[in-house]
Amino acid sequence: MHEKRRGLLYSLFHPKTGIEWGVLLIIVLIIFMLVGLPIGERMSATTVTITVDRRERVNNQDSSYYLVWSSEGETFKCSDAWLFGKFNSSDVYGQLKEGRQYKVLVAGWRIPIFSSYRNIIRIEN
Repeated sequence: MHEKRRGLLYSLFHPKTGIEWGVLLIIVLIIFMLVGLPIGERMSATTVTITVDRRERVNNQDSSYYLVWSSEGETFKCSDAWLFGKFNSSDVYGQLKEGRQYKVLVAGWRIPIFSSYRNIIRIEN
C-alpha cells in the first residue's frame, strides 16, 4: 500500500491533526492589534488647524483623559501616546485655550461606535 505524503499546511490545518481555523483567526487578529494598529496610528499622523471651542477633563472610575472640541466640528482626545514618546498630555492640554487657533499634530481615527477620537500629539505653533 502506498501512503500519500501530506504537506505542512495540510497537517497544520487538518481538523484532526492541526489547529482549528477559529484559533488561527484569533491569533491573526491579536497580531494585527499588537502590530498593525500601532503602525497604522503612527502613519495616520497629520497636522491640522483647529480653533478650540471647548475643553474638558473626563473622569472614569480608575482613569481620566482630556477632550477638546473644535469650532470645525471635530472632537479630539489629548492623552499620552507611547508610540510618539508623548507623556505630557496634561501640559499639552493646559496650553490649549478656548477661542484660540492652533496648528496641532494629531494621530489616530475618529470611530464613534468605539468612542475613539484622534489624539492631539503636540502643538505645532
